Amino acid sequence: MKQEVAYTQNTSIHEAITDLCAQLKNPPSTYQLVIFFASSLYDFQALSDELTKIFSDSKVVGVSSGGEITKHGFTKRGLLLTTMSDPTTQISGVLVDNINAFPIIHRQKIQSALREANIDPKEPGFEQHSFSLAFINGLANLEEVFLSMVYAVVGSNDFKLLGASAADDYRFFKTSVSLNGRCSNNGAVLLFINTKKKFKFYKQNIYKPTGKTLQITKSDIQNRTVLEINNKPPLTAYAEELGVSSTTLINTMLDHPLGRTFGHETFITSLAGFNQDKTLNMRTRVFPNSTLDILETDDIVAVCKDTCTRMKNDFPNPGFVFFIVCICNFVGYDKRNLYGPISSLYSDTFSTFCGFASCGEQFNQMHMSQTTVALVMEE
Repeated sequence: MKQEVAYTQNTSIHEAITDLCAQLKNPPSTYQLVIFFASSLYDFQALSDELTKIFSDSKVVGVSSGGEITKHGFTKRGLLLTTMSDPTTQISGVLVDNINAFPIIHRQKIQSALREANIDPKEPGFEQHSFSLAFINGLANLEEVFLSMVYAVVGSNDFKLLGASAADDYRFFKTSVSLNGRCSNNGAVLLFINTKKKFKFYKQNIYKPTGKTLQITKSDIQNRTVLEINNKPPLTAYAEELGVSSTTLINTMLDHPLGRTFGHETFITSLAGFNQDKTLNMRTRVFPNSTLDILETDDIVAVCKDTCTRMKNDFPNPGFVFFIVCICNFVGYDKRNLYGPISSLYSDTFSTFCGFASCGEQFNQMHMSQTTVALVMEE
């Protein structure tokens, strides 16, 4: 697999695209897949239209971003473009608009995309040579619904999916995704990739359990709101368990996300904020009668170094490296002055890579937040 990465902070769409194309090594017709990640500074529809015209022989996917990761480091308010090309790999895409509506049509479109990539879910072991990338609008709270729909169509819990919820520079106003110029603010772009190349997904947690847990005694699943913890108002119960004041908890929410443990795996969910009635909004669905771990910050640089080491051991000569970093972690790195050390780790490990700041992450069937996930493919 061959990857190229281009980045610009030019705010003029015409000049920005000219800059990006000048950085690429090959003509536009070379690339099977082009993905761009754009700050909310840009007119997303206009950007999608122009890039679709230029890369007319490619699948062109657009995602609004909360920040970018390139060899230039961790940056904000820019435009990042990455490409994928390999003659033995087949790629198809589908835009699922209005996720909550038209389930039959969505199913048919996803089945058609599977066929286009020559992926047959009835083939034994098809999960070994195929996977999916998903980019979902980050403010619609539809990630769990979308994942359930995709896995119902594919029909295999072993099928691998890596996803990101689109962001908008931490404004939480409007996010966008697009496929070949068609945009959505309430949908998702789903890519199917059928390849002979070795690939692997990675999940990185920079938070660890404190040993303290919370019992969710009442919640509004649909709206991702916790109504009671330990039979008390969530703000009161959470602060008591941590041994801090309510004000301190509110001011340090990013330092203490919650974790759902399945087997030996912890999946993180962020605290979106407390309401005036002391209820708690979350970034993922939380079910009543579930027990969640209170987490605390781990040694961030050491965790990132371990991740890079594992990736490099698995792929001595990687051809495609893509990081999805939750925007909460992106902000946390900035506050801790860790942009430099972590970007240096990436640059020292990989000759080519990219990533962006998301509003949520998907790892197979799980929707998470405050997590880093990544895809690596062999050259």
